[in-house]
Amino acid sequence: MGKWCNDIAKNLIFETSRNVVVENSKHTPKEYSIEMLNKQFIQFAGVFPSDKFADTEFFTENLNIKQGDDFLEIGVGSGITSVMAALKGANVTGVDINPDAIENAKVNAKLHKVDTVTNFIVSDLFENIESKLFDIIYWNVPFVLLK
Repeated sequence: MGKWCNDIAKNLIFETSRNVVVENSKHTPKEYSIEMLNKQFIQFAGVFPSDKFADTEFFTENLNIKQGDDFLEIGVGSGITSVMAALKGANVTGVDINPDAIENAKVNAKLHKVDTVTNFIVSDLFENIESKLFDIIYWNVPFVLLK
């Protein structure tokens, strides 16, 4: 029963995310600038739109990240949380099933000059991650849609 629930949750999250990304892609330029946490980021239209959900900012502000932490973000999207973790001194790995999200995260890491302490990988959850211990594993499953 546990696997059945996990599969339903994964499909529901994926479909909801896909629908928001597809809808967002129809009405926005290929990439655009957003402000979050008093910083500018680039948002690709084909990547989950952090600017449409309040939870990215909320959780990113409230993560207890310390200098030297090994931080893994599942579903990195445009990379906002990973970039902010790197700015706090974490060594960051970010994964996403969407190759455009990986490119988007790399653009934002370079923009904020943390590309040397970030590593972004196309991966379905943990599939392409080497065996490694992380101090923090973070996954923001969006749930607060802004209207």
